[in-house]
Amino acid sequence: MEKKEELKKTIGRLKDIIINKFENKGLISLYLSGTILTRDRVKESDIDFFGFVDKKFNIKKEEEKINKFFDKNRKKLSGRIECRFRAIGTDEFSGRVKRGNLSRYMGVRGLAVTFPFWKFIWGKRINYTNYVKPYTLSYRKKNAIGRIKFMIAEIKKGHNHFIQNFSKEILRLSGIENEIINKENYEHYYSKIEGKFKRNKNHISHEAMRLRKKRVSRKEIIMFFSRVEEYLKYMGSLK
Repeated sequence: MEKKEELKKTIGRLKDIIINKFENKGLISLYLSGTILTRDRVKESDIDFFGFVDKKFNIKKEEEKINKFFDKNRKKLSGRIECRFRAIGTDEFSGRVKRGNLSRYMGVRGLAVTFPFWKFIWGKRINYTNYVKPYTLSYRKKNAIGRIKFMIAEIKKGHNHFIQNFSKEILRLSGIENEIINKENYEHYYSKIEGKFKRNKNHISHEAMRLRKKRVSRKEIIMFFSRVEEYLKYMGSLK
């Protein structure tokens, strides 16, 4: 893995490219999301930039264009690390308008859950959670279970693009278990979620973390399914 100082230089270089391309097209502010500068970072961690944009910003077109540019020039710009830019329009805050991937697939209220953990790096600060309220715990539990079931079905069909991220979804659901059982607040970091279950050596979060830290194979994930399905039943019964 890159050293932290080298990584910061890479992030700075990518940040400057995004600002230069979008500052005059409606980019309001830029944040760093994901695990790249945290203790949760693993070899496969991406660099994820989230930007707030105005309603004139063509999210679909500009995301596609810059992400193709990052892919084409990855070796020169970021080595082996994948980089992605995603935008949220201020006109999407209501939830009625869905112009980008983030609002469509994560939902504006889903983003509000993770927003306190984003790192502000440029522009005008927007206190997103003043405008958008997070999903309820019960909704997040239902949604997480549904997402994992969907991923299992897709992997069984031979679609392998969910394999590397599968273990992260189990850790997220473990975090929800901790919120329900221990009445604690949302925990964003995978290492801290696993730490909530350190006394329970057999908890599924430990196996999920082990798989997350490696380049996992399709066979390993499929062997994990029976245990995950039991866990989904258990989580479905929790109130």
